[in-house]
Amino acid sequence: MKIVRSAVLQGMAITVLLPVAGAGVGTTDIETLPESEYVESQRCLGIAEYRSVEVLDEQRLVFKGRRGKVWLNQLKARCQGLRRRMTLEFTRRGSRLCELDDVRGVDQDYRPLSARCALGAFEPITEQQLELLEDVLKER
Repeated sequence: MKIVRSAVLQGMAITVLLPVAGAGVGTTDIETLPESEYVESQRCLGIAEYRSVEVLDEQRLVFKGRRGKVWLNQLKARCQGLRRRMTLEFTRRGSRLCELDDVRGVDQDYRPLSARCALGAFEPITEQQLELLEDVLKER
C-alpha cells in the first residue's frame, strides 16, 4: 500500500509515493499539505537579496540568497534555448528585479543563446522543496 502525497509546489503539481507499513492493499489515501505550508509570492527582489541564480529548466529559475533563503521563479512561458549552467542577462529597471522583467541566456561575449523571456513572481521555497523539485525535474 502506498500513500500518495500531493501538493502544488509553486504552481507545479508534485506527487510522491510513500510506502506505509500496515496499510491495506487496494486503497489509497490522499494527503495534502496544511494551509500553513503555502506562502505568498513576491513581485520583486532587491538585487542585494540574492547572491546567485540557477536555471532548473526552460521555465524555472532559482534565486539563492543569504541565510539559506531560496526563491523559485516560474517564467511566464517556456523560454526556448534556456539551459542549466547558462550565463543569464536580466533587463531590469532600478535596483530590483521584478515580475515581467526580461531574462535570457548569453555566451561569454553576451551573444544571445536563448529567447528573451518574462520573469514570473518570486515564490519562497525551502531547500527541501528545491531538492524535491530538482529530483522531479531530473526524472523528466
